Amino acid sequence: MKRAAQSKQTEAAKRMLELRKGKQDLLDKQLVEQKKLITKIESKKEAGEEMKPEEKALIMKLIKSLGESIMKTKDDLQKMIHASTNKLSPAEVI
Repeated sequence: MKRAAQSKQTEAAKRMLELRKGKQDLLDKQLVEQKKLITKIESKKEAGEEMKPEEKALIMKLIKSLGESIMKTKDDLQKMIHASTNKLSPAEVI
């Protein structure tokens, strides 16, 4: 009985770590993409090239959307860290 409970706890901890790693990877990718978009705008500006208003609006929209996703992912990671320090199960976090 005790062994089964420990096994469930261990499995839950593994799932939590995998989920956290996945969220961290997602966050890293989102940040890289956001930096690429910002660099694209800055490089065109420095080169003296004019961007079409539609292109600039689309890039700005993508940057904003990525920013919102980054904040959500950060919040999710913080909740997961809080949950792991308080020994909550993955189901209680989500």
